[in-house]
Amino acid sequence: MLFGQTDQLHRKDGCSLPVSIECTSWQRASVSASLTLEAACVIGAIAGGAREDVARELYAIGIEAGVAFQLQDDLLNLVGDADAQGKDFRSDITEGKRTLAVVHALENLGTAERDELVSLLTAGVTAPDDLARAVELIAAGGGIEHCRSLAEKGAEVTKRLAAEAAEKGHITFEARDLLCSMADFFVERAA
Repeated sequence: MLFGQTDQLHRKDGCSLPVSIECTSWQRASVSASLTLEAACVIGAIAGGAREDVARELYAIGIEAGVAFQLQDDLLNLVGDADAQGKDFRSDITEGKRTLAVVHALENLGTAERDELVSLLTAGVTAPDDLARAVELIAAGGGIEHCRSLAEKGAEVTKRLAAEAAEKGHITFEARDLLCSMADFFVERAA
């Protein structure tokens, strides 16, 4: 809850930027990952009677996979298939969410474009042209490519960690294959 409340406070009263790109990255990706994949990996390890070092390995795998998933989720909200996304397509812009893509763009745009993006994010825009313009600005600031790169890196790290865990005998090779397939799916999915 703390991170969600922090996000709301940073958006309240027209505040245009989060504390830092690191804060936003942790908030949007790692915390969301903690609630999904990391928890599933650790709970599975504990339920299976794994040693603490193995549970820590699975925790790390879950965090990396979760970050990749969340970053891809944020990207799909901006540049995915509108029909597949349905009513939530580009809702992050309407809601003024400071995703990593947005923060990266804000840190890299010139003053006029940055101010325009902040204006769009704080206005609660819903018109397709306004939403498209916000995406153009995020892309111009390198936010989309930055997130895509980090999502792919997260998937690669997930696969490397899973392979290492299998080589040590901490997980089965079948589990490794499943984790690697899952990591690929997370960054290749279209919805």
